[in-house]
Amino acid sequence: MKEIFKKTTNSIICSAIIACVVGLIMIINPNMSIKTISIIASIYIILHGIILIILDIKASKYYIPFDGMLPGILSVILGIILISKPNILSTLFTIAIGVWIILSSINS
Repeated sequence: MKEIFKKTTNSIICSAIIACVVGLIMIINPNMSIKTISIIASIYIILHGIILIILDIKASKYYIPFDGMLPGILSVILGIILISKPNILSTLFTIAIGVWIILSSINS
């Protein structure tokens, strides 16, 4: 039991240190951070879209309706747009935070 607790504590400490380092990098150089996050998110969206397309093609072999083709294609297109213009994501992120703040204040 002590060994499990020790491993868990070590992983929590490592996670906290990594989070602090990432936070400091984001504070020191926010433009690079937003572009990096945008590129990572774009790659994820493209991969997700490709997976949806592949799953839809595989499901159609077995006559199982999946309807993942359109969301997959739209995800790939969105990912390509975001990877070509990473500043769009920072604008969308800023708008999303503004909307969240407004909705939180109305809800309070």
